[in-house]
Amino acid sequence: MPHNKGRPNLPFFVNPFSRLFRPLLSVEKRTSEEQLRQDFGEFPPTPLRCENLAGQFDIVRTRGIGQIYHDLVMHSQVLDAKIEVLSTDLVARFGADRLRDLHSDFERIGPRGTWFVKRAIFGWTFVVGTVKMILHGTKRRKVLGLFVPYFKDELQISVMSRGRLNKADAHIISHEHIHLLQFKNPESHSRRVRSPQGLLTEEALADSFLLYILEKMEVEARLHESVLSFYRAHHYLPTTVSGFLGLLASSKTIGLQVTSILDAGDVTFQRDQGTYSDREGRPVEHLGWILMDIKTPELQRRFITEVMPVMYGNMLKYYGDDAASRQYLDFIDRPNFYDDLYGAQSTDA
Repeated sequence: MPHNKGRPNLPFFVNPFSRLFRPLLSVEKRTSEEQLRQDFGEFPPTPLRCENLAGQFDIVRTRGIGQIYHDLVMHSQVLDAKIEVLSTDLVARFGADRLRDLHSDFERIGPRGTWFVKRAIFGWTFVVGTVKMILHGTKRRKVLGLFVPYFKDELQISVMSRGRLNKADAHIISHEHIHLLQFKNPESHSRRVRSPQGLLTEEALADSFLLYILEKMEVEARLHESVLSFYRAHHYLPTTVSGFLGLLASSKTIGLQVTSILDAGDVTFQRDQGTYSDREGRPVEHLGWILMDIKTPELQRRFITEVMPVMYGNMLKYYGDDAASRQYLDFIDRPNFYDDLYGAQSTDA
């Protein structure tokens, strides 16, 4: 992990032990262009021009106590860093005043006191975290990947491995990379569906996981799996709503479900596209779960024809082609059901 202006190096007492964690922790640098090239098989994906994609990020793969070690090192760097180099997302999460107060406390107790306090906290937290991991080691870890914007000039994707590092994690990195691109292309929206009771069945309203995957950013990240899988099969991306609906309808995972809903609503869409297999079926299955738990056929149709097309237009921008995104979205009448569900709220934007 490189040293950046305003950002401290790793605590010196940690560095001698870094080699011990190499089998449990690895760091790979990758650009967004390289990531999307891996996703689509080539870059830019036809017919996009993608002139507005730039940036590099770290992929941090950890296993077991390697995750605890990495988290503590990063937290130590965050505490030592100047607020100006921290990401706006991180500062908002912890609070600028809280971070400034903490830095003031460190200044009051002086360098020696700070040195002791930080390293005592580091050591104690590492021991406690390791004990907890051992005690709960039989439980399957639910979180496999995480996008973490610690610093303004260095974004990071963490991948938690159950087995060997670098094993079968391509779809996890793809998913978290979309979250990274969403972070770099912020828009005003509500994170969660504004009125889920008007959209979902009563049973679905009690399902916390369903409410989670229905968040705007989570739907888009899962939709990316369908988009890249379609591209791998057909080597082009749709530039019309009809073509996008055909993309959904030709998926071997959710295609029959989507086609049934569109046909029941007399929706025309491009049907001459051969079926394709999704690279990773589970994220696409989640999209099917959402559709199944929407309470009426009319709302199902509107979610497919009004919400998901807007999300696809957003994704064309994430991929780096602002012009293609604008041109595609111009054909969608707004405000529509997307805005009803995810329109920005001052308290949840």
